[in-house]
Amino acid sequence: MGLDIYHLHIDDDVTDFPVIIDVEQAQLQKIVQFSRKKTNQYIDFERLLSDHGFSARDYYQALHQRELSGIGKFSDSFYFCPTGESDPMNPSQTGLYFTDKRSFFAPKPQLPPNVLKRLKTFKIKQYPMVDRLEDVVYTKQIGYQRNAVADAFFNEFLPDGMFVEKSYAQRIFELTIAEAQQDFRTSFLDNWDDQRSLVVVSW
Repeated sequence: MGLDIYHLHIDDDVTDFPVIIDVEQAQLQKIVQFSRKKTNQYIDFERLLSDHGFSARDYYQALHQRELSGIGKFSDSFYFCPTGESDPMNPSQTGLYFTDKRSFFAPKPQLPPNVLKRLKTFKIKQYPMVDRLEDVVYTKQIGYQRNAVADAFFNEFLPDGMFVEKSYAQRIFELTIAEAQQDFRTSFLDNWDDQRSLVVVSW
């Protein structure tokens, strides 16, 4: 399991690091004043499935794989498991595999053999896209920590969480292993801005 912890400062200018926020989340009300609307583009999975005769109610995305397929070019592959399956890597029903990998040979999913036995593969030219208007704050990175925490961290902090109160950063400091605490203090606590600091936890 990989853990990434970012300390960001909200910037008045448009930067290369926009962060999508939930403006209804109580924890983030302090920074809602800095939020702006931004149109982001996503793969339209509902349309992807319906275009091939399937329903999004019957399948859920279980795995996304991205690989470099050329200079600056990536290919994306998605495995969808039937909704009724509790373990997508040990299926009893047929799953769906979509890939836009450009290859002279048939694409080979990087999936366990028991999944491959129950798989319908679709090679597509381009994924359908959909635009979504979202609330973002533009930021610049002030600090970063990779892993270096005690196991208890994962009992207290949810994946893909974010917060703006320094007390949470202080708690992460307490849960950081001793040899990494000084770096965390320097990158997160010593340059904390009560109005503009945002910490994003990703794992």
